[in-house]
Amino acid sequence: MSPKRDDGPGPQFARFEALFSEELEELQEIATERDVTLEEVSEAYFVIVNGDPPMVTHSRLQEELGKAGPETWNTASVLVDFGEVHRSKGNDWWWIVASEFLAGLCEKRSISLKKYLEMEGDLRVFQDDARQWYERRHMHGNLQERTMREIKLEHCQRLQERYYPKKRLDPENFHDHQVARYVKTAQDVIVEALNLSY
Repeated sequence: MSPKRDDGPGPQFARFEALFSEELEELQEIATERDVTLEEVSEAYFVIVNGDPPMVTHSRLQEELGKAGPETWNTASVLVDFGEVHRSKGNDWWWIVASEFLAGLCEKRSISLKKYLEMEGDLRVFQDDARQWYERRHMHGNLQERTMREIKLEHCQRLQERYYPKKRLDPENFHDHQVARYVKTAQDVIVEALNLSY
């Protein structure tokens, strides 16, 4: 393990303490189990959340913290154990800030949380259409110009062209395509946010 710095906690740590004031004791216990300090956890946290979207590769985090791979892993894992950060595998390991709900949906559907966040801007276009569809259904019943299936197909085709251009999408069985799992997950996020049912 790298030697602890003795320059004392800075203003960033004060922000961390304020953000997690209710949970500092629990975080301290997890950090102690992993043999790291809360100051080190705080530093890792701000490197991760300041990404756009809020995620960073393991190698980049290692570089930012100036630690060896296993020490970086232990430090960031405190945030994973706490439930604030999630791991996702791509060309490298990624440390990602996301809700437990979204992370759980991605795991359940065997899709990449990292890729979902990269697609999030495009998925929001679908979510806006879905939100309007649910609101109209609430006001007018099922008297709508398009079905939810048609809306999902339209957005799956759009996203397939952008993210999976080599994987053909069959309009009759589009639910089997990888991109449909991302769209379905985005739908679940909206349903949860609006406290609706399908």
